[in-house]
Amino acid sequence: MEDSEEYSRLSTNGIQALEDQDYEDALRWLDEAILLSGGKCFWDFYHRGMALQALKRHEEAVEAFSRAITLESREEKCYFFRGVSLLALGRYQESISDFSMAIGMRPEKPIAYFNRGFAYDRIGQSEKALEDYGKAIESAPDLPLSYNNRGLIYTKQGEFGRALSDLQHALELSPEEPHILNNLGYLYMKRAEPGDSELALELFEKVLVLDPGFLSAYENRAKLYRQLGQIDLAERDEEKLRTLKQPKET
Repeated sequence: MEDSEEYSRLSTNGIQALEDQDYEDALRWLDEAILLSGGKCFWDFYHRGMALQALKRHEEAVEAFSRAITLESREEKCYFFRGVSLLALGRYQESISDFSMAIGMRPEKPIAYFNRGFAYDRIGQSEKALEDYGKAIESAPDLPLSYNNRGLIYTKQGEFGRALSDLQHALELSPEEPHILNNLGYLYMKRAEPGDSELALELFEKVLVLDPGFLSAYENRAKLYRQLGQIDLAERDEEKLRTLKQPKET
């Protein structure tokens, strides 16, 4: 009875620390709970995985979620969040498998489609990525990054009309999101119709006002300046890019 009460105290404290975003403390409580219980409760490993993921210790998080799945294979959250850590580690095919499991258990979860679409795009399966972004949009039409990511794929495919529609809609939902502004600028740069260069430069400038360290905006603007024959301005952006990429001294 005493062990049961002590286990409950340790596990509860771990969950509370996790909710308070005190992740190191959460791990300490949960590790003690796991030790006392002999690792029999999958929720302890799930919550341990969540704390590790928040600390960006993704390899350890994958291991914790895997232990949880070994104990309880029917919990969608374990597959979903293991997929998130696998995605962060660049293990895209494995993350696709986990997101697919999560979707099979909870088909209405838009972020699972979004994440799987991102993974598909990373391994070059753009059509599957487009399909998943479309499903994410169907389930949650107010999430701007689904339109943003789909629009970027359309841009790379030369489907500028579809890309413009998606990116403009994304911008309506999130007017000051640097990724959307940058991708819209990239679209205008790629489309290269009369007036597009000016629009692209305005957008890249806005990105850099919002986020002066946004590397892709410098890269895109430097390429555009070179296309326009403005070599001095291109070299200025390229030098800024090199500076930003240099490791910071600690």
